Amino acid sequence: FSDLLNDILAFPLNEYRHFESQCHLINCNWKTYAENYQEGYHIQSIHPLLNKTIQSKQYLVTNKNNIYSVHYAPSRNHESGQEKFLWVFIYPNLAINLYEQGYSIEHILPIGKDRTILSYDFFVRSTDDESQMSDRMAEAKEAMIRTLEVTNEDKMICEQVQNNLDAGIYKPGYLSPSMENGVQFFQNRIRNELKHTNLQLE
Repeated sequence: FSDLLNDILAFPLNEYRHFESQCHLINCNWKTYAENYQEGYHIQSIHPLLNKTIQSKQYLVTNKNNIYSVHYAPSRNHESGQEKFLWVFIYPNLAINLYEQGYSIEHILPIGKDRTILSYDFFVRSTDDESQMSDRMAEAKEAMIRTLEVTNEDKMICEQVQNNLDAGIYKPGYLSPSMENGVQFFQNRIRNELKHTNLQLE
């Protein structure tokens, strides 16, 4: 984790403070949600507002040390103050989205075969200037609302995918090496974790 730690320490972690926690139920297997998280090509069709913010065709997932994945997509607004960010998925079920003015932590928690809790914690960068802090809190809450809109869109598609998987007619195919390398990393780790069990892997 040394490279990741260095990337995270580029942000002023001692200046952030927690301001909100939320939990959301998704009726899908936790791995279905994690696989959805690990690719960006669904953004154009599922996340219209996010697609207006980032250049989703240039979405890139870089797997690091067989432990975590760094996600990146350039902003459409190059004058945005949020160009400095770090999106990371840490195997098996943790995501961190760091920005200069705030960040969120997302736990993907299985509570049943087809039931998953998304546990969010939101943080804002604090300041002693009360007026500036008020503005930052307003911006942080707006960012939280946008995050939860994306979550609701992911909930919709993941539950549909789970219904298709549960129907028993889906047959796995090849993964795209450019657009699904994050999914491949995740699946390979799961497969490796299960190879010493009695579970039968197809």
